[in-house]
Amino acid sequence: MALNPHYFIALLLPQEIKDHIDAWKKEVKHELPFKKWVHPADYHITLFFLGGANNRQIQKVSENMEHLSLNHSCFSLDITEAGWFGKPAEPRIFWIGAEGPHALYHLQRDVSNDCDAIGFASEKRPYKPHITVARKWNSKESFQHTVKRLSSIPAVSWTAKEFVIYRTHLDRLPKYERVETFTLRADK
Repeated sequence: MALNPHYFIALLLPQEIKDHIDAWKKEVKHELPFKKWVHPADYHITLFFLGGANNRQIQKVSENMEHLSLNHSCFSLDITEAGWFGKPAEPRIFWIGAEGPHALYHLQRDVSNDCDAIGFASEKRPYKPHITVARKWNSKESFQHTVKRLSSIPAVSWTAKEFVIYRTHLDRLPKYERVETFTLRADK
């Protein structure tokens, strides 16, 4: 029996932001022995992880997101510091933080509420906007010792204008396929 493909909803990053992150990643990558590095085309900020879903469910999510996009305006975001999830000595995820106004958190909350109402399980942990750049620490040396030697990622800002439904393809790179795009209101 075939499993349903996995999907998630995320803020789309402009190409110049992906390039900015990738340039910094290339500077620090030789110092950080992570098992897997994220392809630059796959950089995003997750709003909600749907998991396995069939076409009918994705159609319903898409209809809800189209309506939701009409109620949210574009907003600015800033790259912050690098961080991690997991054990401090051996993190599972290495990420770049993103900060934004209340509009980011309102959008994430509304996306989460809509998806929860359709039947998808909401994340129980507090929302932490981030861009994953690497996975699975792969060294006997402590990550905490290594990360102290790194240069900081230069600050940069951009305007979030779109969010998307992505489908995951574990067998290829880049592994995320854009299924549908939703444009935030451009208030003046």
